[in-house]
Amino acid sequence: MGLSALFIFFLLGFTMEKLVDLNLSEGESAQMFPKIFKVNKDVFLLLGCYYFNKNRENRGRLIVLRKKQKIIDVKIPSPIYYGFSPINDTLIVVGDRECNIYLYNISGRLLKRKSLEGPPIYDVRVNENVIFYQKYQISVLSNEDLKVIRKLEFHPSTYSDALVYRIFNNKLYIQQGRNGNFLLCCSLSNTNAFWKVDLGMKNFVILGLLPAPRIISSIDFIGNNLYAGTMIGDMIVMKSEGKILHSASVARGLIIKAIRELSHEILLVDTYEGILFGIDKKTMQRVWEFKMEGQSGEPSLVLKVAGLILPVDAKGNIYILDFNGRLREKIKIDDTFDNAGYLLAGDVDEDRMIELVLKGSLKGRIYMVDTEFPCRRNEIIRGDRND
Repeated sequence: MGLSALFIFFLLGFTMEKLVDLNLSEGESAQMFPKIFKVNKDVFLLLGCYYFNKNRENRGRLIVLRKKQKIIDVKIPSPIYYGFSPINDTLIVVGDRECNIYLYNISGRLLKRKSLEGPPIYDVRVNENVIFYQKYQISVLSNEDLKVIRKLEFHPSTYSDALVYRIFNNKLYIQQGRNGNFLLCCSLSNTNAFWKVDLGMKNFVILGLLPAPRIISSIDFIGNNLYAGTMIGDMIVMKSEGKILHSASVARGLIIKAIRELSHEILLVDTYEGILFGIDKKTMQRVWEFKMEGQSGEPSLVLKVAGLILPVDAKGNIYILDFNGRLREKIKIDDTFDNAGYLLAGDVDEDRMIELVLKGSLKGRIYMVDTEFPCRRNEIIRGDRND
C-alpha cells in the first residue's frame, strides 16, 4: 500500500507530546509500562510503574487515563512490570514483584488484596481466567474471586533467565526443556499436554563447527500457523497442532524477538540486535534488511492502514519504514531509554484518528503523538506489546 501525500507530509512533521511526566527527584528513576484497553465506548490507557533509586528503594504505581485525563493514580508498595490488566468492564487486577495481587474498580478504589505464592509477577493475561506469569511459573486464577485454580511450573533454560510463552485460543504455548529448545502446548485448565515438539540442534561456527540448541526466543501466530524464532536466527513454521512445516535460517546468528505479517507474501522479523528483515513467506528468503542504531527487545508496530513499520531502539530513535524496508523518517526523542521500547496504537482520545503511545523512558515519562491516520471510533490497533 502506498503512502498518500497527506501521510508523507504528516510524517515529515512528526512530533511527540509528553503525556505523563512523574517529575522524579535526583537519583530516582522509573519506567512506565503502557497498555490500552476498551470498556464499552471508552478507551483507557493503563500505566504500570516501576520506581527505583540508588538506595534500591523500590515501589510501584498504577495510573489510568481516559482522553488524556488521569482518573486513577494509586501507589503500590512493590514495583509493577506488565502485571496489570482489566478483568471486566469495571475492574482492574494488578500483580507486583512481591507477589501481591490488588483488585481495583475503575474509580481507583481497592476492593481486594491477597498474596500469591511463588516467584515475582511479571505479566498478567485475562481471558476465561486471570493468568499470572511468574518467573518459571504460570498461575491460573478465577476471574470471579481470584482463587488459584492451578499452578504450572516449568524448568528454566540453562541459556535463558525467563520463559517465552504465548496464550492462543485458551491454550498455553511455552518454551521448555533444559536448553529451552522444546515447544510445549498444554491446557490452562489442567496439566495435560496436547503436544510437545523438539526443535533439535543446529550446527554453527564458533572456532569450529559446533552444535547448539535451537533455543526458542519468540512465539507468534499468523493465521492458523505458529511461528517460532530462535536465539540463533532460525524461524520454524508449524501447524497449531505441532507439525513442523518449514524451517530456515532467516537471521543467521541473531536473536529473533518477533515475527509479524506485513502482507500475504512478506513477513517482518525483528531481532534483539536491532536488525529487521523482510522475509518471503514461500521461499523463506530475505527480500530486504534494515539496521537500527541501537538494540531493540520488543516487536515493531505495524500500521497496515498506512503501510508503515515503526520500530524503536534503545537510543530513543523511532524509525518509520515502508513495507519495502525503506526509511521514510527517523525521530530522535531526547530522553533516556532501554532496549525494550515499543509503540502502542489506537483511538486513545476518541477522535477517530490513530494515536501512538511510546513505552516510558527511564526518567518516568510517557510520550504520545496524534496522527492523521483514520480508524474506527474507539479502535485499538495494538493495545499490548505482544499484540
